[in-house]
Amino acid sequence: MKLLKILKEAIDTQERDKLFNDLAQGQRGKPESAMHKLQKAQISQLYGFEIEHIGDLTHRMAKHPDFFKGGYGDVREKVEKTLRVITHSYGFEKEVLEQIQRNLEYFQEKGEWLDVTVEAKLKELKDLGLNYSNEHRKLKVYNEAQKHARDAAISLGEWKFDETIQHLRELKRHLDQGRDHWSEYALEFGAAS
Repeated sequence: MKLLKILKEAIDTQERDKLFNDLAQGQRGKPESAMHKLQKAQISQLYGFEIEHIGDLTHRMAKHPDFFKGGYGDVREKVEKTLRVITHSYGFEKEVLEQIQRNLEYFQEKGEWLDVTVEAKLKELKDLGLNYSNEHRKLKVYNEAQKHARDAAISLGEWKFDETIQHLRELKRHLDQGRDHWSEYALEFGAAS
């Protein structure tokens, strides 16, 4: 009986590791490409920073679970810095909008982005964010931690910053309970989709 249990656990772990690695690689595909496209547009570097590091959470916690055990150190660093930026008292959205204005002025001084308005650049940024959200939405996740990471990326791309903050705070709550708790939480294997 014990041998059967050990064999089943080994098979479950192999299946989990394969699916988690597929998820990590999937995040490096179209979602990552959408992030690069948004950053390359140079509309708001601050928004691009958040998009990059929040989107990478899914990858970091799913990558080689047998070795990285949920990526505690990397995930903790990214959650803390993105949460700090998006909750800064100055106002994340306010700063992004001001940055769009400054970038527009900079490019126009260089003879680029002529006849372009702040509203047009904001729409372009939101469209790029929506594409980023849609690509993250396609990622199949396998536990609550991965779902919070993926949904933080989706809500960020949709400009639902309060939702993004909620997802990041929930991840931080588990990270704050220590490496062992985090590894157990991040390596759970269930159907979260």
